[in-house]
This record gives sequence, structure tokens and C-alpha cells, in this order.
Amino acid sequence: MKKMNRAEDGKVTIVVSSCDAYSDIWEPFFLLLSRYWKNISYDVLFNTETMSPQNTHGIEINAINSNERGVSWSERLHNTVSQVKTPYVMFLLDDFFLYGHVDQKMIGELIEVMKKHEKIANISIFKTNADSIGAQEKICDGHKIFFKAKDGLYKVTAIAGLWRTDKLLEYSGYRESAWEFEINGTERSYGADDEFCYICDTDDRYFPYNYGKYGLCSGKWLRDTKKLFEKNEIKMNFNKRGFYDDYLRAAAASIYKVIDLDSSMVANTDLRGRKPVVLSATNKHPVGKFAQEYLLNRKCINFARWDVGTNYGYVFKNLKIKMTYYDDSEMVVPKEKLFGNFQYFDGKYYFLHPGPHVYISAPIPNKSIKKLHISGSLATNLDLATLKKLYYKKNADCGRREVDLCWLAYACSEKYKKEFRVLPIMIVNGKECKEQSKRGGRKGIFRYIFEVNRTTDSISYNPSRMVGYRLKGLKFSFLGSDMKKENLSVRAKTRSGESAKDGIRRKMTCIAETSIDLSFPRRKVHYVQVEGDIRTLKLRECRRIIFPSKIKRIIKVVVHRAVTRS
Repeated sequence: MKKMNRAEDGKVTIVVSSCDAYSDIWEPFFLLLSRYWKNISYDVLFNTETMSPQNTHGIEINAINSNERGVSWSERLHNTVSQVKTPYVMFLLDDFFLYGHVDQKMIGELIEVMKKHEKIANISIFKTNADSIGAQEKICDGHKIFFKAKDGLYKVTAIAGLWRTDKLLEYSGYRESAWEFEINGTERSYGADDEFCYICDTDDRYFPYNYGKYGLCSGKWLRDTKKLFEKNEIKMNFNKRGFYDDYLRAAAASIYKVIDLDSSMVANTDLRGRKPVVLSATNKHPVGKFAQEYLLNRKCINFARWDVGTNYGYVFKNLKIKMTYYDDSEMVVPKEKLFGNFQYFDGKYYFLHPGPHVYISAPIPNKSIKKLHISGSLATNLDLATLKKLYYKKNADCGRREVDLCWLAYACSEKYKKEFRVLPIMIVNGKECKEQSKRGGRKGIFRYIFEVNRTTDSISYNPSRMVGYRLKGLKFSFLGSDMKKENLSVRAKTRSGESAKDGIRRKMTCIAETSIDLSFPRRKVHYVQVEGDIRTLKLRECRRIIFPSKIKRIIKVVVHRAVTRS
């Protein structure tokens, strides 16, 4: 045991959580910590099982051992934190490798924020926007802090961040691994009054690390770690552990032992919207098994999309989707009617890529879907060679052609024409702009004014969240702060869904999600006015849409049936 430092302000202790199996990464961790965090004035506690770091590169630590194997990760963390004498803890894992200098003043300012907001239990530090659903952005003493939703996912995380010591003690101490600590800790937080927050450290102001780029995943090296070590002249035998590939997620215990599906179902009428419509589902399941039931409205016909969850790497077996119509007839959806970013192999569905989803096509067309019941179980004992083969194989998204055909048929029906809404979207620098007129109107001549108030050189415009419409006479005007028109040379280009191949023509037929990109010299944009005429499609227009000849014949049949039935 080494002599401890005294923290200058007596408020923070650094706690590093590790285990004996990761002893080979301790030296590079401390080398980078000493190089990029000069003159650490906080006490450092190092939590592991039976071993202790031999070379900490001048950083004085107190190694706290459990002295026995079999003690869980959460129990060891609890034991370490119980010896902390300060009111706050800076929590780190042993593979949070620094690549830039830490400004301890910024850490101190976050502590002051926590002092003023007594309900904050934890502030995590992300490299990029965590995009936590329902999080609210607040400016606290000059720091942009996101407060996670009370019922949000992964409120409790094992990433770098500040904790109140008493709260970290409260949420740890159970027989849990690190990922169980996150899942079960989040469950425990739902009944508490604690606030969980995060900071998007995109400019490396707080703690320059990137757990998604440098470090270990499932015990293997992330590939960019080699570049970081070479830059800092750190010698490491990377062949001993090997490098991580994304297909290995399905073989990770955090995936195949626990299922926590934050799923949603998107009805066909909302499918082209930017945000999914969560209807109803049960997301709490026994280990390895799940069952969900979604109640839909009478507007949902032909198909819907099941967004499996924010996580991925799942392999499902015995997947069964039962569809109930409003006349109470039921049908099991055959696998031939399912398509998405998955692979079907040997009776299993492999969701190995981000954004796992399934398009569910109704066996009986043009009937309102009342309910969808989905059940299955997680597959384990997976063959790594099979995972690798399927990961690089083309997904089942080729079925999107059938989605477009269903949409086209629906867009030609009288029912769709009555329900059609314009609902335009304008995106600037990744953020949606506010529409001033708040019309969200029906088809016909329109004029919308969007409030931008940003410096930019490009704008993305989606004429409607829905599809299946004809657009003509589209005109963009830039308005100053006084709402007067400004002269500005603008270049417009369409992508995805327009019938024209060479930019914006006088008339466009949009059968898929359509986006129009505007580019111009970089400047401050106050308001953008959009004018034009938008109409739903006629049958003869649909027939003129350019598809391969075989698909074109199918469209004629599908559209004809849809129109005659409506």
C-alpha cells in the first residue's frame, strides 16, 4: 500500500474499478493518467481482487483487494467506496485511457453544480451525445447538462463520471457484474427521487477519453487503441488478447444472459415519421425469454415496423409474431413476410447490426390490424464462425421493396387521401427548426416559415413526414430578422424518393421519404420561407413511376386492387 495524497479541497476521491484478469492493462492506464492529468490532487483508490499494480508512474494509490475470488464486481466496488472519506467520487474503469489533458478545474466546477442541485446523484461524461430518450437539457453554471428521464434507460452507468459517495454506496453492493449493475441499478432508481445526468464532452473539456474507441470490449482490444499506444510509445502485445469485432457482441454475456428490450411498434401510417410511435408493450422479461403485445389503431393496415431496441447483437430463436385483425381473426405471420436488418439462419434470427428492426407485412392485405403479439427467446452457445459469416452477409432489407409497394398501394387509396397531412421538417446542423405558422395542413398550396437563427451553409428540408404525393412549384426564400426577403444564391438537390434524376424539376412524384438539400455560402440564417403545391397521387401517376419492368407489373396489380377495394 502506498502513501495517499490529500485532496486539496477534500471533496473528491478517484475510484478505479478493475479485476485481476485485466492486470496487463494497468501500466498503460496509469502511464496515460499521469501524462495527461498532471499533479492529481485527489486521492486514488484502486479496486481489484488479489493483485496490485506494480508501476503506477508516480501516482500514489491505495490498492484495495477483496483477497478472494468469487466476490462480484458490484460488491468489490461497494467495499472500496465504503472506505472513501470525501462526499464525491470520480469513478473510472481500468481501460478508460486518456488521450488529452484533464483540466481539474472543470471537474471542480461540476462538483459545485452537484452541491447546488442536491438531487443529482451522478453526472456521467460521454464523448458524444448520448441521445438519452426524454433527457432535458439545462445550463447549470455555464455547463450544458442533460437530465435523464425519470423512466429512462441506462440511468445508472459504469462510465466515467462523478457520483455522490452515499449514492454510489446505495446503488452498489449487490451480486452483480458491471452490466448487471447498470441494468438493475436503473431499475432501483425508478422508485427514487435521484437525478441522473450526463455531459457531452465533444470538445474534450472535462475528461478526454472515448470508451467506444479506445480500451477493451469483451476482453479484446478495440482497434484504435493500438494507434493511441503507438502515439504514446506504449509497448503492448495485442495478439495475446486479439482485436474486437462487432459480430462478437452476440457472444457477450451482457447480451445473451439478460434481455432488456426497449422496443416499439410503428404503425404503417407513422412509418415515414422521424420519431417512432411507441404504442404499448411489456419490456420486462424473464432471463432469455420475452413476450410483447402491441395494440394498434384502425388506421394501421398492411404492415408495421417493430423496432427491436437500442441494443443489438441479439439472436432470437422460436420467434413468433401473431397478428390479430379487428374482426378478431388471427394469423401467425410467416417468416417470408418478415424483413429488416437481420439474418435468418438455421431457425434463428440474427440482429447483429445497430438499429435492429423488422418490417411485418400482413398476410391478408387491406385489413385493419388490431394487435400484434411477439414472443421468442434468446439463443446461446453461438458459433463465432457463423456470427462472423452472417455479420458480413447482406441483410434481409431487400424486403423494403415490398414495403414501398404496400405504401404505394395505400397512397392511392381514398382513405389515405383523406388522412394525408403535410407535416414538413427542416433540419439545420442536426436540429429540427420550429415552424412558425403551425399549420401542419392538408394538401394544396402551402407556405411555411421556419425559424433557423443559426450560422450554416446547408439546410435539409423534408416536404412531408408522409409519402405518396406530388410536389410542384417549390420555392425557397431567406428572410432576415425583420422578415424581409434576402437575396441569396442557393443550390438545391434532391435525394431519395424523387422521380427526377438531375435535381429539382418543376414537378416531383415522391413515393419514398424525400429530402431536399440546400447549399449556399456560409452565413447567419434567420428564417426560411417555403412555398409550393402538394397533392396526393393519382393512379395514372403511380403507373408512370420508373421501376424494373417486372416490379412495374406488380405495382399495377397491387395498386389496382387497393383502389377497387377502397
